[in-house]
Amino acid sequence: MKYAVVLLVLSLFLFSCSKENNNEYLRTHKIVRQTISMGSVVEIQIINKDTLKAVESVNKAFDELARINNKYSTFISGNFMDTMNNTFSNFNIDRETYYLLKLCDFAYKATDGTFDAALGNLIKLAGFEQGKPQMPTQKQIDSVRALTGWKHIDLSDSLVLKRTAKVKINFGGIGDGYSLDRAAAIIKSFGIDTFMINAGGEVRANGKIWNIGIQHPRKSCKCLGVLQLKNKSVSTSGDYEKYSENSGQRFCHIMDPRTGKPCDNSQAVTIIADKGIVADALATGIFVLGPIDGMKAIRKLKNVECLIVDKNGNPTMTPGFKKYFKKVK
Repeated sequence: MKYAVVLLVLSLFLFSCSKENNNEYLRTHKIVRQTISMGSVVEIQIINKDTLKAVESVNKAFDELARINNKYSTFISGNFMDTMNNTFSNFNIDRETYYLLKLCDFAYKATDGTFDAALGNLIKLAGFEQGKPQMPTQKQIDSVRALTGWKHIDLSDSLVLKRTAKVKINFGGIGDGYSLDRAAAIIKSFGIDTFMINAGGEVRANGKIWNIGIQHPRKSCKCLGVLQLKNKSVSTSGDYEKYSENSGQRFCHIMDPRTGKPCDNSQAVTIIADKGIVADALATGIFVLGPIDGMKAIRKLKNVECLIVDKNGNPTMTPGFKKYFKKVK
C-alpha cells in the first residue's frame, strides 16, 4: 500500500491587511507566539499597547491549552480521558466534560448522526492516530461496529456518563475548537480585544477584520478565497489534511459513522460560527453529509455559515458565507 500522510498544520493561510503591515503601530505593538497542543500548532497574534500584558495573557492561554491536552488527549495513558474510556460502568464526570459531551450530542443531532464522538474503536482500527493508516476491510469494520456509535451514550443523568456498549469517546472533532474558545476567553480576561488564534486550522478572529485564506483542497500553494472576519470563529475539515492512498485511491481520516468507512463525499468544508467548538464539530459532520444534505442541515441552524467543496471540486456556499468571502486571482 502506498502511504502518504499530509499534515497541513495551518490548513488556513493567514493574512494581515496590507495597510496594517505598513503601520508603525502594528510593528511595535503586535506579538506572535506558538505552541503545540492536541497534536497541532497553535499560534496567537495579539495587537495591544501593553506588550507585557499581552505576553502574560498568551502564557496563561498556553497553560490552559496544556491542561486541556493533558486531560483529554487519547495519547496519554492514565489521564482523565483514558480512565473515562476504560471505565464502562456509570462514570462520574465534571462540568467541563459534561459541556463537551453535550456539545457532541448537539452536533450529532444537527448533522443527522454524521458527527459522532463515540467512534474511538473505529478510529483506532483505521490507524491514523498511530501513524499507520490502513483501509479497514468490511470484516474488520463489522467487528467493531457494535462497539461504536453515539446511540450508546446516555447523558440523562447530570454529571454521569452511561453507556450501553463498550464504546470509546474521542474529542478529536472538537478539541481544537474548544482549545480556541478557552484561549480566547483567557486573552479577553486580560482586557485584550484585538487578537487572532489559529489552533490547528481552527481560527478565532477578534477585535478587527482579519483576512483568513481558505486552503485549496487540491492545490497546496493556492487559496480558494479569503474570508474577512471579525469576532467570529472558522473551521475547515478536508480530505487533504490526513490521508492515505491504496491502489491510487485516496482515503482520509474522517470516518462515516453510517458505513464505518473513510468518507469521500467532500473535499473540504469550511464553517463560520460564533464559537470555535461549534464550527469544529459541524465542519466534520457536514463534511460527511456532503453538499446536498449538508446544506439542508446548515439551513436549520442560526448564526452558522458554510462552504462545501464536493468530491469533484465544485464549491457551494450559503448566502451568508458570501458576505465574508472574497475570491483571489
